[in-house]
Amino acid sequence: MYAVIKAAGRQYRVSEGDVISLLRIPGEPGESVDFSQVVLVEKDGNIQAGDSVKTARVTGKILQQTAGKKVHYYRFRRRKDTQKTAGHRAKITKVGIEKIVL
Repeated sequence: MYAVIKAAGRQYRVSEGDVISLLRIPGEPGESVDFSQVVLVEKDGNIQAGDSVKTARVTGKILQQTAGKKVHYYRFRRRKDTQKTAGHRAKITKVGIEKIVL
């Protein structure tokens, strides 16, 4: 059994027991989180989507609030003696999926 959920502006395919990393959502480690925007649910080979999964939800627990890998980028303009180096670390929340409820 798996579900496709919408969280933090992206879609994730999850099963019970999975640990997913998604963009920062508010909450402290150990808190329960509920994903009510379920796009698709597959159970025993039957796929349900659209209006039939409006009442479905996925529950999980926040495991960790952390930062992702650092991404470096470098820009330059040729023949202009202009260059810039910078980096960014996205804020990440690790969530353990506990239950998929139809």
